[in-house]
Amino acid sequence: MRINKIKGIAVFLAFLAAVSSVSALTGKETAAPGAAETEMNAVEIRSNRYAKVTPTEAAANRLSLEGYEKKLENNTLEVWFAEDNDSLRIVDKANGYIWGGLPGEKGIGLNEGWSNFANSVCSIEYFNANASETRLSISDRNVRAFFEWEEDGFLCTFNANKAGIVFDFEMRLQENALTFRVVEDSLTESGDAKIKSLYFMPFFGSAYQDEINGYLLVPDGCGALIRFSKSSSYVTGFDERVYGVDGSIDSLAPAGTLQANRINEYLVEPNRVTMPVFGIAHGNEQNAFLGVIESGAEYAAVVASPAGVVTDYNWATARFNYRSLYTKILAGNSIPVVQEKPNEMLPAVTYTFLNGSDATYSGMARTYREDLSARGELDSERIDESIPLRLEIAGATVKKGFLFNRVKTLTTSDQAADLTARLAKNGVSNLTVVYRGWQKGAAEKSTYGKWKAGSQIGGKRGLEKLSESLAGKGRLYLYVDPILANEGQVYLSSDIAIGMEESFIKRTAANPDQLYPTKYFAKISRMLSVVDKGYREYDLALDGIGGTLYADYSKKKEYTRSQTLENVVQALQKRGTNALYDPNAYAWKYTTEYFDIPVTNSQYQYESDTVPFLQMVLKGSVDLYSSFVNQGYSSQSTVLKMIEYGVYPSFITMAADNYELSSTAMSDYFSLCFEDWEENMISIYSNVNELLRLVEGAAITEHKVLSEGVVRVTYSNGRVFYINYLSEDAAADGITVPAQQAVAK
Repeated sequence: MRINKIKGIAVFLAFLAAVSSVSALTGKETAAPGAAETEMNAVEIRSNRYAKVTPTEAAANRLSLEGYEKKLENNTLEVWFAEDNDSLRIVDKANGYIWGGLPGEKGIGLNEGWSNFANSVCSIEYFNANASETRLSISDRNVRAFFEWEEDGFLCTFNANKAGIVFDFEMRLQENALTFRVVEDSLTESGDAKIKSLYFMPFFGSAYQDEINGYLLVPDGCGALIRFSKSSSYVTGFDERVYGVDGSIDSLAPAGTLQANRINEYLVEPNRVTMPVFGIAHGNEQNAFLGVIESGAEYAAVVASPAGVVTDYNWATARFNYRSLYTKILAGNSIPVVQEKPNEMLPAVTYTFLNGSDATYSGMARTYREDLSARGELDSERIDESIPLRLEIAGATVKKGFLFNRVKTLTTSDQAADLTARLAKNGVSNLTVVYRGWQKGAAEKSTYGKWKAGSQIGGKRGLEKLSESLAGKGRLYLYVDPILANEGQVYLSSDIAIGMEESFIKRTAANPDQLYPTKYFAKISRMLSVVDKGYREYDLALDGIGGTLYADYSKKKEYTRSQTLENVVQALQKRGTNALYDPNAYAWKYTTEYFDIPVTNSQYQYESDTVPFLQMVLKGSVDLYSSFVNQGYSSQSTVLKMIEYGVYPSFITMAADNYELSSTAMSDYFSLCFEDWEENMISIYSNVNELLRLVEGAAITEHKVLSEGVVRVTYSNGRVFYINYLSEDAAADGITVPAQQAVAK
């Protein structure tokens, strides 16, 4: 286990719960915090689970144009090129700031190979005949590069002649952006070497230790900053596959073990990268760029290295993975094998340059949102008079028996209707209801792909009555995970996907005492047909499909990762509107309800801040819901963070008492009884609704920390929220924000 990847545990599990005494609005009375609470609050807001004040120091120009020739120019940018090492400099004409790699040909503490990589326009890594890796950069002596400059860019041939790898790539200059792209059908391999990966401008915008005020933006959870600092002894940096791991080739091992007397499930898994973006800022509202992976994202990784990981430089880039190394069992031995065929993709990344007030993580988010909107990837959200509350209801589950497991009813459809009516009576009149365990045999014993409603919850008529009872006060979805199934639900040979190593794709929990510790991944073709059939009968809340992307090497019908993505998009497009759990960017266009949106980063030690980059991109286009409030650590800050991030509260509940969960497949859910949470649900919803209803349909245009623990959030409709996490009143823009409250202006 990598030490620097141990995350905060039990301090901010999923999305923190809130307590009944919470008051998030001005005018509401709250108890004065005690000394212990005040001390804890101070520690919490200084952790990397929150954003920090950005220092005001300006970033001086560190790079020069000496030895460079101006090749291209438009109204915004100039492109300069040095033939000696085939490196680029970009000048922002608005303020004269120069972007590039290293200040000279050799970096501080870098050998020749790393220096070439740092100044490189393009670099590759390849496997040799022994499956070992070698890196080559465009200025290396073993590479021949041929540049052909054109009116709006250049075309270059990258010829690694000794390795036998040749390809063409191009750079194109737009108004305030540069796009690098591999030319279609140009890659050839003529020797034993096999291309592994490719980078464009890997050290572009890099900085030596803390020589300037700045940060890296990485798409970890909702968004994370890595502020430039002096070198630290990190074992590794951020290196995460875009759209998550691929179960057909990547390891699906559970989180590592801590030396503690508890099961591994208490460890929190890292967030999945859902956005193909990264960014770098230099100075306070001075200079920045946003990198967007335009093509090949499903085979790309975002790499961000703080000072101290191999080099003393802070740098971030995209890596495009053509091949992977995987383990194959031959004659009882584990043998490392190089993926035979390269992944079919056309790597492309765009750097958009920002300056002034746009040169912040808020400006990067606005830029990405505007780009998605211009391409028709974002629509307007449903606008209601009051915000929705997500209420997931546990219908039935499976209980462990002495000889046979049996179905255990937790909430019938009639009881579910009663629970929603009680909330509506108390002012929660806009409900997004998700009903779990509705199938015959519950979710865990139902036959995969069968859609018959179980008699234990009231059958099909019971579901119809529940839906009718929500008319005018909400909507009903039936929960389905079309990706994962346990062994008793499927025929392995016909239902389960095959990995590259020619075995079933599965994931096994670290705790063997779970009722169903092993889950299998459905064949892509089977999963798509199941989703299509289900949508013809019901409105579904689909878990997995929007965020679990994997290839399937089944012999009868193979799906590459790209083909899976394409087919999932087509399935979601066919429906048009979808309720999805933590979906990847390619599914956003067809997502109306976004469940379990992350509100923190993975809490790696090198991450300094959590920022709501994801929320700034999506707020106003998609309804955003928190994870279950009643399944984590209780904190008043939870409600404040909902308001700060523009997300709606979520609860999971049932009519039964909590002890009924013992020895069931839902035993990990420790507190679901509706009566225990009813008062909290109403109180929390009322507090969050009073502010967020004011910005229904509006986008977040700026998020800024004014002082420690005090945040300002500005919306496109002119509303401004001030959030004070401190245990004492705070002044902000001439107004007083009461302790532990949020106010609107």
